[in-house]
Amino acid sequence: MSENLGAGAGMELSSEEKKAILDLAVGIAKEAGALLSTRPENFDLETKSSAIDFATQMDKASEELIVSKILTARPGDGIIAEEGSATTSTSGVTWVIDPLDGTVNYFYGIAGWNVSIAAKTAAGVQVGVVYAPSIDSLWTATKDGGAFLNGKPIRCNDPVATKHRSAAPAPILLISRTCGSNSETSSACETRLATS
Repeated sequence: MSENLGAGAGMELSSEEKKAILDLAVGIAKEAGALLSTRPENFDLETKSSAIDFATQMDKASEELIVSKILTARPGDGIIAEEGSATTSTSGVTWVIDPLDGTVNYFYGIAGWNVSIAAKTAAGVQVGVVYAPSIDSLWTATKDGGAFLNGKPIRCNDPVATKHRSAAPAPILLISRTCGSNSETSSACETRLATS
């Protein structure tokens, strides 16, 4: 898909645009998951903010694959990615990427790592995908389009009365914490996708 779909400042994406972006994100997340499933025998570690916050060559390889695929399909879109890739959007769409969410689990060979990809406009997050190859699970959501696990609709449980219950029920949230490394990305550090 080489056409440049996108919303102007503050505009929502159409259902068709969200579907096209979702399909692209799912395909790319699965490709990145396949790459990450071929674990290397040895890891090159790069410490980030602390001894338990590090990146491997696989974090970087996954990010390179994801960014390359997105920008080939949608060259006007922006990028904010965990390992530092960043481009400014000219289309109104910016992708927020954590190419290997759960690096510590991945490093130790245990489940609990994912590929997380979202697309946002000035109107907020429009599309989100979290793919967990180690447990063969794919979470997807589009703004106003619902959330799904492996193609089946998911939603929050009905509220449970508790002594300290807040006044408003929480919305469905999808997309794990995603932070970038440049100043432009500080607002993306807590990107969430809320759906109805």
